[in-house]
Amino acid sequence: MGRAPLPMGSFIMIISLIVIIIAIFFKLSPYNYILLISGIFGILKSITWLQHDIYVEREGLNSYRVLALIRNDGIIAAKSVEGKVSVYPIEVSKIENKSLQWDSSPGTQIEIKPGHSEKLQILRYPYDRSCTLSSIEIPTRPSSTYLLIHDLVKYRLNITVSWSNGIIIPLRFSLFIIKDKLDALAKSFKIKDISNVDVVMDVLKEFEKDGDKSLIDRYWRIRNRILEVKSLDEYKSVAKELESLWKSVENKLGSRASYFGIATSILNSYLVYLAAIGKRDEAKKLFEENEEALRLEIEGNILTKLVLKLLEVKGVEVEVNELIDLLEKRRGESTTMHVEDYFMPALKLIFGIHSDEKVALDECNSKYGGIMDCVDAVKALSGDVNALGSLRNSIIKNSIIRYLTDEELKQFLAGLDAKNLILAYSPETPYARLALILHMLGQGDAGSVKALAYVGWRRHTQLPGLENLFREVYDACGSNCSIDNERLRLALLKLYHRLVWAMELV
Repeated sequence: MGRAPLPMGSFIMIISLIVIIIAIFFKLSPYNYILLISGIFGILKSITWLQHDIYVEREGLNSYRVLALIRNDGIIAAKSVEGKVSVYPIEVSKIENKSLQWDSSPGTQIEIKPGHSEKLQILRYPYDRSCTLSSIEIPTRPSSTYLLIHDLVKYRLNITVSWSNGIIIPLRFSLFIIKDKLDALAKSFKIKDISNVDVVMDVLKEFEKDGDKSLIDRYWRIRNRILEVKSLDEYKSVAKELESLWKSVENKLGSRASYFGIATSILNSYLVYLAAIGKRDEAKKLFEENEEALRLEIEGNILTKLVLKLLEVKGVEVEVNELIDLLEKRRGESTTMHVEDYFMPALKLIFGIHSDEKVALDECNSKYGGIMDCVDAVKALSGDVNALGSLRNSIIKNSIIRYLTDEELKQFLAGLDAKNLILAYSPETPYARLALILHMLGQGDAGSVKALAYVGWRRHTQLPGLENLFREVYDACGSNCSIDNERLRLALLKLYHRLVWAMELV
Protein backbone atom coordinates (compact mmCIF):
# COMPACT_ATOMS: atom_id res chain seq x y z
CA MET A 1 0.00 0.00 0.00
CA GLY A 2 1.19 3.52 -0.72
CA ARG A 3 2.51 5.33 2.32
CA ALA A 4 0.03 7.87 3.75
CA PRO A 5 1.24 11.34 4.75
CA LEU A 6 2.29 11.91 8.34
CA PRO A 7 -0.39 13.18 10.73
CA MET A 8 -0.41 16.94 11.12
CA GLY A 9 0.84 16.79 14.72
CA SER A 10 3.85 14.63 13.79
CA PHE A 11 4.64 16.89 10.85
CA ILE A 12 4.63 20.00 13.11
CA MET A 13 6.94 18.27 15.56
CA ILE A 14 9.39 17.49 12.77
CA ILE A 15 9.26 21.07 11.48
CA SER A 16 9.82 22.38 15.01
CA LEU A 17 12.87 20.14 15.42
CA ILE A 18 14.27 21.35 12.09
CA VAL A 19 13.73 24.98 13.15
CA ILE A 20 15.61 24.41 16.41
CA ILE A 21 18.52 22.82 14.54
CA ILE A 22 18.60 25.76 12.09
CA ALA A 23 18.50 28.27 14.97
CA ILE A 24 21.39 26.56 16.74
CA PHE A 25 23.43 26.12 13.57
CA PHE A 26 23.05 29.75 12.43
CA LYS A 27 23.14 31.13 15.99
CA LEU A 28 19.93 33.10 15.50
CA SER A 29 18.97 35.75 17.98
CA PRO A 30 15.72 35.25 19.94
CA TYR A 31 14.03 37.90 17.77
CA ASN A 32 15.04 36.22 14.47
CA TYR A 33 14.10 32.84 15.91
CA ILE A 34 10.59 34.14 16.66
CA LEU A 35 10.34 35.58 13.13
CA LEU A 36 11.39 32.22 11.63
CA ILE A 37 8.86 30.32 13.74
CA SER A 38 6.09 32.78 12.82
CA GLY A 39 6.88 32.52 9.12
CA ILE A 40 6.90 28.72 9.09
CA PHE A 41 3.69 28.40 11.04
CA GLY A 42 2.10 31.00 8.82
CA ILE A 43 2.81 28.68 5.91
CA LEU A 44 1.52 25.66 7.83
CA LYS A 45 -1.80 27.41 8.37
CA SER A 46 -2.43 27.17 4.63
CA ILE A 47 -1.84 23.40 4.55
CA THR A 48 -4.84 21.09 4.43
CA TRP A 49 -3.93 17.66 5.81
CA LEU A 50 -5.89 14.58 4.66
CA GLN A 51 -5.87 11.04 6.07
CA HIS A 52 -7.92 8.01 5.09
CA ASP A 53 -9.51 4.83 6.43
CA ILE A 54 -10.84 2.00 4.24
CA TYR A 55 -14.17 0.44 5.09
CA VAL A 56 -17.07 -1.36 3.42
CA GLU A 57 -20.82 -0.95 3.34
CA ARG A 58 -23.37 -3.65 2.57
CA GLU A 59 -26.12 -2.78 0.09
CA GLY A 60 -29.01 -5.20 0.09
CA LEU A 61 -28.34 -8.92 0.09
CA ASN A 62 -25.53 -9.36 -2.42
CA SER A 63 -24.04 -5.95 -3.13
CA TYR A 64 -21.17 -4.17 -1.40
CA ARG A 65 -19.27 -0.88 -1.60
CA VAL A 66 -15.62 -0.29 -0.70
CA LEU A 67 -15.09 3.30 0.38
CA ALA A 68 -12.39 5.58 1.72
CA LEU A 69 -13.31 7.79 4.65
CA ILE A 70 -11.27 10.92 3.94
CA ARG A 71 -10.75 13.06 7.02
CA ASN A 72 -9.24 16.54 7.30
CA ASP A 73 -6.62 16.73 10.05
CA GLY A 74 -5.57 20.23 8.95
CA ILE A 75 -6.69 23.63 10.19
CA ILE A 76 -8.51 24.97 7.14
CA ALA A 77 -11.17 23.51 4.89
CA ALA A 78 -10.18 21.28 1.97
CA LYS A 79 -12.11 22.61 -1.00
CA SER A 80 -12.78 21.02 -4.39
CA VAL A 81 -11.65 17.59 -3.20
CA GLU A 82 -11.69 14.95 -5.92
CA GLY A 83 -10.18 11.56 -6.46
CA LYS A 84 -8.67 9.47 -9.21
CA VAL A 85 -8.17 5.72 -9.33
CA SER A 86 -5.93 3.97 -11.82
CA VAL A 87 -6.55 0.25 -12.30
CA TYR A 88 -3.63 -1.93 -13.37
CA PRO A 89 -3.80 -5.69 -13.89
CA ILE A 90 -0.61 -7.18 -12.41
CA GLU A 91 0.86 -10.68 -12.26
CA VAL A 92 -0.73 -11.43 -15.61
CA SER A 93 0.36 -10.97 -19.22
CA LYS A 94 -1.35 -9.70 -22.37
CA ILE A 95 -3.84 -7.46 -20.56
CA GLU A 96 -3.79 -3.78 -21.30
CA ASN A 97 -3.66 -1.26 -18.45
CA LYS A 98 -6.73 0.88 -17.92
CA SER A 99 -7.14 4.20 -16.11
CA LEU A 100 -10.47 5.24 -14.66
CA GLN A 101 -11.65 8.48 -13.05
CA TRP A 102 -13.95 8.79 -10.07
CA ASP A 103 -15.14 11.36 -7.59
CA SER A 104 -17.46 11.52 -4.59
CA SER A 105 -20.55 12.02 -6.71
CA PRO A 106 -20.98 12.34 -10.49
CA GLY A 107 -19.86 15.72 -11.82
CA THR A 108 -19.35 17.36 -8.40
CA GLN A 109 -16.57 18.13 -5.94
CA ILE A 110 -16.73 18.16 -2.17
CA GLU A 111 -15.44 20.28 0.71
CA ILE A 112 -14.07 18.76 3.92
CA LYS A 113 -13.95 21.03 6.94
CA PRO A 114 -11.23 20.69 9.62
CA GLY A 115 -12.01 17.80 11.95
CA HIS A 116 -14.61 16.35 9.56
CA SER A 117 -14.70 13.39 7.20
CA GLU A 118 -16.35 12.58 3.88
CA LYS A 119 -16.97 9.33 2.05
CA LEU A 120 -15.32 8.67 -1.29
CA GLN A 121 -16.48 5.53 -3.07
CA ILE A 122 -13.68 3.48 -4.58
CA LEU A 123 -15.65 0.59 -6.05
CA ARG A 124 -18.93 -1.27 -5.83
CA TYR A 125 -19.28 -4.96 -6.50
CA PRO A 126 -22.67 -6.56 -7.01
CA TYR A 127 -23.16 -10.30 -7.25
CA ASP A 128 -25.59 -11.75 -9.74
CA ARG A 129 -28.55 -13.97 -8.86
CA SER A 130 -26.30 -17.00 -8.43
CA CYS A 131 -23.88 -15.05 -6.18
CA THR A 132 -21.20 -14.95 -8.85
CA LEU A 133 -19.00 -11.87 -9.09
CA SER A 134 -18.14 -10.93 -12.68
CA SER A 135 -17.29 -7.22 -12.55
CA ILE A 136 -16.65 -4.28 -10.28
CA GLU A 137 -18.28 -0.89 -10.74
CA ILE A 138 -16.19 2.26 -10.36
CA PRO A 139 -17.99 5.62 -10.18
CA THR A 140 -16.83 7.86 -13.00
CA ARG A 141 -17.77 11.23 -14.35
CA PRO A 142 -20.59 11.32 -15.41
CA SER A 143 -21.70 7.71 -14.82
CA SER A 144 -19.96 4.43 -13.97
CA THR A 145 -17.39 2.13 -15.53
CA TYR A 146 -17.50 -1.65 -15.16
CA LEU A 147 -14.27 -3.62 -15.04
CA LEU A 148 -14.51 -7.35 -15.69
CA ILE A 149 -12.82 -9.34 -12.93
CA HIS A 150 -10.94 -12.49 -13.90
CA ASP A 151 -10.46 -14.66 -10.83
CA LEU A 152 -6.90 -15.60 -11.85
CA VAL A 153 -5.79 -11.96 -12.25
CA LYS A 154 -4.64 -9.46 -9.63
CA TYR A 155 -5.41 -5.74 -9.95
CA ARG A 156 -3.71 -2.80 -8.27
CA LEU A 157 -5.86 0.26 -7.62
CA ASN A 158 -3.80 3.42 -7.17
CA ILE A 159 -5.93 6.11 -5.51
CA THR A 160 -4.99 9.78 -5.45
CA VAL A 161 -7.03 12.39 -3.58
CA SER A 162 -6.21 16.04 -4.26
CA TRP A 163 -7.72 19.47 -3.63
CA SER A 164 -7.40 23.01 -4.96
CA ASN A 165 -6.51 25.25 -2.01
CA GLY A 166 -3.45 25.37 0.22
CA ILE A 167 -0.12 23.72 -0.50
CA ILE A 168 -1.09 20.72 -2.64
CA ILE A 169 0.10 17.52 -0.97
CA PRO A 170 -2.08 14.77 -2.53
CA LEU A 171 -3.14 11.79 -0.47
CA ARG A 172 -2.01 8.59 -2.20
CA PHE A 173 -2.64 4.95 -1.34
CA SER A 174 -3.15 1.61 -3.11
CA LEU A 175 -5.47 -1.35 -2.82
CA PHE A 176 -4.68 -4.80 -4.19
CA ILE A 177 -7.75 -6.53 -5.60
CA ILE A 178 -8.27 -10.16 -6.51
CA LYS A 179 -11.65 -11.83 -6.75
CA ASP A 180 -10.77 -13.91 -3.70
CA LYS A 181 -10.55 -10.78 -1.55
CA LEU A 182 -13.90 -9.48 -2.73
CA ASP A 183 -15.45 -12.89 -2.11
CA ALA A 184 -13.86 -13.05 1.34
CA LEU A 185 -15.25 -9.64 2.22
CA ALA A 186 -18.75 -10.68 1.17
CA LYS A 187 -18.36 -13.96 3.07
CA SER A 188 -17.32 -12.08 6.19
CA PHE A 189 -20.73 -10.43 6.31
CA LYS A 190 -22.40 -13.81 5.88
CA ILE A 191 -20.22 -15.31 8.62
CA LYS A 192 -21.21 -12.44 10.89
CA ASP A 193 -24.88 -13.20 10.14
CA ILE A 194 -24.66 -16.88 11.10
CA SER A 195 -22.10 -16.76 13.93
CA ASN A 196 -22.19 -13.21 15.37
CA VAL A 197 -18.41 -13.06 14.90
CA ASP A 198 -17.33 -9.88 13.13
CA VAL A 199 -14.24 -10.38 10.96
CA VAL A 200 -15.09 -7.79 8.31
CA MET A 201 -12.16 -5.54 9.23
CA ASP A 202 -9.77 -8.51 9.31
CA VAL A 203 -10.63 -9.19 5.69
CA LEU A 204 -10.59 -5.53 4.69
CA LYS A 205 -7.01 -5.17 5.90
CA GLU A 206 -6.03 -7.74 3.26
CA PHE A 207 -6.87 -5.19 0.54
CA GLU A 208 -3.99 -3.01 1.71
CA LYS A 209 -1.41 -5.79 1.48
CA ASP A 210 0.29 -7.50 -1.42
CA GLY A 211 2.30 -10.65 -1.97
CA ASP A 212 3.51 -12.52 1.11
CA LYS A 213 2.01 -9.93 3.45
CA SER A 214 -1.51 -11.00 2.51
CA LEU A 215 -2.89 -14.40 3.46
CA ILE A 216 -5.36 -14.32 0.60
CA ASP A 217 -2.67 -13.41 -1.93
CA ARG A 218 -0.49 -16.28 -0.77
CA TYR A 219 -3.37 -18.75 -0.96
CA TRP A 220 -4.43 -17.41 -4.37
CA ARG A 221 -0.90 -17.85 -5.72
CA ILE A 222 -0.53 -21.41 -4.40
CA ARG A 223 -3.85 -22.45 -5.92
CA ASN A 224 -2.94 -20.94 -9.28
CA ARG A 225 0.30 -22.93 -9.28
CA ILE A 226 -1.55 -26.14 -8.35
CA LEU A 227 -3.67 -25.76 -11.47
CA GLU A 228 -0.51 -25.92 -13.59
CA VAL A 229 1.04 -29.08 -12.13
CA LYS A 230 1.51 -32.11 -14.38
CA SER A 231 2.12 -34.88 -11.85
CA LEU A 232 1.40 -35.88 -8.26
CA ASP A 233 5.05 -35.33 -7.34
CA GLU A 234 4.80 -31.76 -8.64
CA TYR A 235 1.52 -31.34 -6.74
CA LYS A 236 3.20 -32.44 -3.50
CA SER A 237 5.97 -29.89 -4.00
CA VAL A 238 3.66 -26.97 -4.75
CA ALA A 239 0.89 -27.79 -2.26
CA LYS A 240 3.43 -28.21 0.56
CA GLU A 241 3.32 -24.41 0.93
CA LEU A 242 -0.18 -24.84 2.36
CA GLU A 243 1.44 -26.05 5.59
CA SER A 244 3.15 -22.74 6.41
CA LEU A 245 0.07 -20.86 5.25
CA TRP A 246 -2.16 -22.79 7.65
CA LYS A 247 0.28 -22.17 10.53
CA SER A 248 0.18 -18.46 9.71
CA VAL A 249 -3.61 -18.50 9.95
CA GLU A 250 -3.58 -20.44 13.23
CA ASN A 251 -1.03 -18.18 14.87
CA LYS A 252 -2.47 -14.93 13.61
CA LEU A 253 -6.18 -15.43 14.10
CA GLY A 254 -6.36 -17.80 17.03
CA SER A 255 -9.87 -18.86 17.98
CA ARG A 256 -11.39 -16.58 15.32
CA ALA A 257 -9.76 -18.56 12.51
CA SER A 258 -12.74 -20.89 12.34
CA TYR A 259 -15.00 -18.03 11.39
CA PHE A 260 -12.66 -16.27 9.00
CA GLY A 261 -13.69 -17.37 5.51
CA ILE A 262 -10.18 -17.60 4.11
CA ALA A 263 -9.00 -19.59 7.14
CA THR A 264 -11.68 -22.23 6.62
CA SER A 265 -10.71 -22.58 2.96
CA ILE A 266 -7.00 -22.87 3.82
CA LEU A 267 -7.87 -25.50 6.44
CA ASN A 268 -9.88 -27.47 3.88
CA SER A 269 -7.09 -27.32 1.30
CA TYR A 270 -4.41 -28.31 3.81
CA LEU A 271 -6.47 -31.28 5.03
CA VAL A 272 -6.83 -32.57 1.49
CA TYR A 273 -3.11 -32.05 0.84
CA LEU A 274 -2.20 -34.13 3.92
CA ALA A 275 -4.49 -36.95 2.82
CA ALA A 276 -3.26 -36.77 -0.78
CA ILE A 277 0.38 -37.31 0.26
CA GLY A 278 -0.54 -40.21 2.54
CA LYS A 279 -0.46 -38.42 5.91
CA ARG A 280 -3.91 -39.71 6.84
CA ASP A 281 -3.31 -39.77 10.61
CA GLU A 282 -2.25 -36.12 10.59
CA ALA A 283 -5.30 -35.25 8.50
CA LYS A 284 -7.55 -37.15 10.94
CA LYS A 285 -6.07 -35.30 13.94
CA LEU A 286 -6.36 -31.88 12.28
CA PHE A 287 -9.92 -32.67 11.22
CA GLU A 288 -10.89 -33.56 14.79
CA GLU A 289 -9.18 -30.46 16.22
CA ASN A 290 -11.16 -28.21 13.90
CA GLU A 291 -14.43 -30.10 13.90
CA GLU A 292 -16.40 -26.99 14.91
CA ALA A 293 -15.27 -25.02 11.85
CA LEU A 294 -15.77 -28.00 9.55
CA ARG A 295 -19.30 -28.46 10.84
CA LEU A 296 -20.36 -25.16 9.26
CA GLU A 297 -22.85 -25.88 6.49
CA ILE A 298 -20.80 -24.56 3.60
CA GLU A 299 -20.03 -26.28 0.34
CA GLY A 300 -16.26 -26.33 0.87
CA ASN A 301 -16.64 -28.42 4.00
CA ILE A 302 -18.84 -30.99 2.22
CA LEU A 303 -16.42 -31.25 -0.72
CA THR A 304 -13.51 -31.66 1.68
CA LYS A 305 -15.18 -34.47 3.59
CA LEU A 306 -16.03 -36.23 0.33
CA VAL A 307 -12.38 -36.07 -0.79
CA LEU A 308 -11.06 -37.16 2.64
CA LYS A 309 -13.42 -40.11 2.62
CA LEU A 310 -12.23 -41.11 -0.86
CA LEU A 311 -8.62 -40.86 0.35
CA GLU A 312 -9.48 -43.17 3.28
CA VAL A 313 -9.08 -40.78 6.20
CA LYS A 314 -10.63 -42.64 9.14
CA GLY A 315 -13.58 -41.13 10.93
CA VAL A 316 -14.66 -38.88 8.06
CA GLU A 317 -18.10 -39.70 6.77
CA VAL A 318 -20.61 -37.95 4.54
CA GLU A 319 -24.16 -39.12 4.94
CA VAL A 320 -26.41 -39.19 1.89
CA ASN A 321 -28.68 -36.71 3.66
CA GLU A 322 -25.77 -34.22 3.82
CA LEU A 323 -25.28 -34.53 0.09
CA ILE A 324 -28.99 -34.05 -0.59
CA ASP A 325 -29.02 -31.02 1.73
CA LEU A 326 -26.16 -29.53 -0.29
CA LEU A 327 -27.97 -30.13 -3.57
CA GLU A 328 -31.20 -28.62 -2.25
CA LYS A 329 -29.47 -25.61 -0.71
CA ARG A 330 -30.42 -22.31 -2.26
CA ARG A 331 -27.46 -20.17 -3.28
CA GLY A 332 -27.40 -17.15 -1.03
CA GLU A 333 -30.80 -15.52 -0.81
CA SER A 334 -31.39 -15.94 -4.53
CA THR A 335 -33.73 -18.39 -6.20
CA THR A 336 -30.95 -20.39 -7.85
CA MET A 337 -30.22 -23.88 -6.51
CA HIS A 338 -27.25 -26.17 -6.93
CA VAL A 339 -29.42 -28.50 -9.05
CA GLU A 340 -32.49 -28.07 -11.17
CA ASP A 341 -35.06 -28.20 -8.41
CA TYR A 342 -37.58 -30.35 -10.26
CA PHE A 343 -34.96 -33.14 -10.44
CA MET A 344 -34.80 -33.44 -6.65
CA PRO A 345 -37.53 -36.13 -6.31
CA ALA A 346 -35.71 -38.29 -8.89
CA LEU A 347 -32.32 -37.71 -7.19
CA LYS A 348 -33.83 -38.67 -3.83
CA LEU A 349 -35.11 -41.85 -5.47
CA ILE A 350 -31.61 -42.58 -6.87
CA PHE A 351 -29.99 -42.06 -3.45
CA GLY A 352 -32.60 -44.02 -1.52
CA ILE A 353 -34.12 -41.07 0.33
CA HIS A 354 -37.48 -41.84 -1.27
CA SER A 355 -38.56 -45.43 -0.85
CA ASP A 356 -40.45 -45.82 -4.13
CA GLU A 357 -41.82 -44.11 -7.23
CA LYS A 358 -45.12 -43.14 -5.56
CA VAL A 359 -43.38 -41.07 -2.84
CA ALA A 360 -41.26 -39.30 -5.46
CA LEU A 361 -44.28 -38.56 -7.67
CA ASP A 362 -46.16 -37.18 -4.66
CA GLU A 363 -43.33 -34.69 -4.16
CA CYS A 364 -43.44 -33.78 -7.87
CA ASN A 365 -47.12 -32.98 -7.53
CA SER A 366 -47.10 -31.29 -4.12
CA LYS A 367 -43.86 -29.30 -4.40
CA TYR A 368 -43.38 -28.74 -8.12
CA GLY A 369 -46.95 -28.61 -9.41
CA GLY A 370 -46.65 -31.83 -11.38
CA ILE A 371 -44.18 -30.32 -13.86
CA MET A 372 -43.67 -32.81 -16.69
CA ASP A 373 -39.84 -33.05 -16.43
CA CYS A 374 -40.16 -33.93 -12.73
CA VAL A 375 -42.73 -36.66 -13.44
CA ASP A 376 -40.83 -37.99 -16.47
CA ALA A 377 -37.57 -38.20 -14.49
CA VAL A 378 -39.19 -40.30 -11.76
CA LYS A 379 -41.03 -42.58 -14.22
CA ALA A 380 -37.92 -43.00 -16.38
CA LEU A 381 -36.05 -44.39 -13.36
CA SER A 382 -38.75 -47.04 -13.11
CA GLY A 383 -38.19 -48.17 -16.70
CA ASP A 384 -40.82 -46.09 -18.55
CA VAL A 385 -39.29 -45.80 -22.04
CA ASN A 386 -41.69 -43.09 -23.20
CA ALA A 387 -40.94 -40.97 -20.12
CA LEU A 388 -37.21 -41.37 -20.77
CA GLY A 389 -37.59 -40.25 -24.39
CA SER A 390 -39.69 -37.26 -23.38
CA LEU A 391 -37.19 -36.26 -20.68
CA ARG A 392 -34.22 -36.61 -23.03
CA ASN A 393 -35.88 -34.42 -25.69
CA SER A 394 -36.71 -31.78 -23.07
CA ILE A 395 -33.15 -31.75 -21.74
CA ILE A 396 -31.64 -31.42 -25.21
CA LYS A 397 -34.09 -28.64 -26.09
CA ASN A 398 -33.34 -26.72 -22.87
CA SER A 399 -29.61 -27.22 -23.37
CA ILE A 400 -29.76 -25.69 -26.83
CA ILE A 401 -31.68 -22.68 -25.52
CA ARG A 402 -29.45 -22.09 -22.51
CA TYR A 403 -26.02 -23.40 -23.45
CA LEU A 404 -25.86 -23.69 -27.25
CA THR A 405 -25.31 -27.43 -26.89
CA ASP A 406 -23.06 -28.93 -29.58
CA GLU A 407 -23.96 -32.01 -31.61
CA GLU A 408 -21.47 -34.20 -29.78
CA LEU A 409 -23.07 -33.41 -26.42
CA LYS A 410 -26.54 -34.08 -27.85
CA GLN A 411 -25.41 -37.49 -29.08
CA PHE A 412 -23.84 -38.25 -25.70
CA LEU A 413 -27.04 -37.37 -23.84
CA ALA A 414 -29.03 -39.53 -26.25
CA GLY A 415 -26.99 -42.60 -25.24
CA LEU A 416 -27.36 -42.24 -21.46
CA ASP A 417 -29.71 -44.34 -19.35
CA ALA A 418 -32.22 -42.64 -17.05
CA LYS A 419 -30.03 -42.52 -13.93
CA ASN A 420 -26.95 -41.11 -15.64
CA LEU A 421 -29.00 -38.69 -17.73
CA ILE A 422 -30.53 -37.21 -14.56
CA LEU A 423 -27.23 -37.18 -12.65
CA ALA A 424 -25.30 -35.60 -15.51
CA TYR A 425 -27.81 -32.89 -16.35
CA SER A 426 -29.24 -31.91 -12.94
CA PRO A 427 -26.25 -29.97 -11.44
CA GLU A 428 -26.57 -26.22 -11.97
CA THR A 429 -23.25 -25.39 -10.30
CA PRO A 430 -19.77 -26.89 -10.65
CA TYR A 431 -19.70 -27.50 -6.87
CA ALA A 432 -22.73 -29.79 -7.05
CA ARG A 433 -21.25 -31.55 -10.08
CA LEU A 434 -17.96 -32.21 -8.29
CA ALA A 435 -19.81 -33.37 -5.16
CA LEU A 436 -21.76 -35.91 -7.22
CA ILE A 437 -18.58 -37.06 -8.99
CA LEU A 438 -16.85 -37.66 -5.66
CA HIS A 439 -19.86 -39.48 -4.21
CA MET A 440 -20.41 -41.71 -7.24
CA LEU A 441 -16.68 -42.47 -7.44
CA GLY A 442 -16.86 -43.62 -3.84
CA GLN A 443 -19.73 -45.90 -4.87
CA GLY A 444 -17.60 -47.36 -7.65
CA ASP A 445 -20.02 -46.09 -10.31
CA ALA A 446 -17.67 -45.32 -13.21
CA GLY A 447 -20.50 -44.71 -15.68
CA SER A 448 -22.01 -41.92 -13.58
CA VAL A 449 -18.60 -40.33 -12.99
CA LYS A 450 -17.91 -40.27 -16.73
CA ALA A 451 -21.34 -38.83 -17.51
CA LEU A 452 -20.99 -36.08 -14.90
CA ALA A 453 -17.46 -35.16 -16.02
CA TYR A 454 -18.29 -35.20 -19.73
CA VAL A 455 -21.29 -32.90 -19.40
CA GLY A 456 -19.23 -30.65 -17.11
CA TRP A 457 -16.66 -30.40 -19.88
CA ARG A 458 -19.06 -29.77 -22.77
CA ARG A 459 -21.59 -27.61 -20.97
CA HIS A 460 -21.17 -23.89 -20.28
CA THR A 461 -19.81 -23.11 -16.80
CA GLN A 462 -19.65 -19.89 -14.83
CA LEU A 463 -15.99 -20.01 -13.80
CA PRO A 464 -13.24 -19.77 -16.45
CA GLY A 465 -11.08 -22.83 -17.04
CA LEU A 466 -13.40 -25.38 -15.45
CA GLU A 467 -14.23 -27.03 -18.75
CA ASN A 468 -10.63 -28.24 -19.11
CA LEU A 469 -10.53 -29.53 -15.53
CA PHE A 470 -13.70 -31.58 -16.02
CA ARG A 471 -12.22 -32.85 -19.26
CA GLU A 472 -9.11 -34.04 -17.38
CA VAL A 473 -11.37 -36.01 -15.03
CA TYR A 474 -13.28 -37.53 -17.96
CA ASP A 475 -10.14 -38.47 -19.90
CA ALA A 476 -8.46 -40.00 -16.83
CA CYS A 477 -11.60 -41.97 -15.99
CA GLY A 478 -11.52 -43.62 -19.40
CA SER A 479 -8.63 -45.96 -18.54
CA ASN A 480 -9.23 -46.62 -14.83
CA CYS A 481 -12.09 -44.85 -13.06
CA SER A 482 -10.74 -45.40 -9.56
CA ILE A 483 -9.12 -43.11 -6.98
CA ASP A 484 -6.09 -45.43 -7.22
CA ASN A 485 -5.53 -44.06 -10.73
CA GLU A 486 -2.91 -41.32 -10.14
CA ARG A 487 -3.96 -39.43 -13.25
CA LEU A 488 -7.58 -39.31 -12.05
CA ARG A 489 -6.50 -38.44 -8.50
CA LEU A 490 -4.48 -35.47 -9.77
CA ALA A 491 -7.36 -34.28 -11.96
CA LEU A 492 -9.75 -34.40 -9.00
CA LEU A 493 -7.27 -32.61 -6.71
CA LYS A 494 -6.89 -29.77 -9.22
CA LEU A 495 -10.65 -29.46 -9.63
CA TYR A 496 -11.13 -29.52 -5.85
CA HIS A 497 -8.53 -26.78 -5.20
CA ARG A 498 -10.02 -24.71 -8.01
CA LEU A 499 -13.47 -24.82 -6.44
CA VAL A 500 -12.94 -25.01 -2.68
CA TRP A 501 -12.44 -21.25 -2.34
CA ALA A 502 -14.80 -20.19 -5.11
CA MET A 503 -17.71 -21.44 -3.04
CA GLU A 504 -21.11 -19.87 -2.94
CA LEU A 505 -21.37 -17.31 -0.16
CA VAL A 506 -22.18 -19.01 3.13
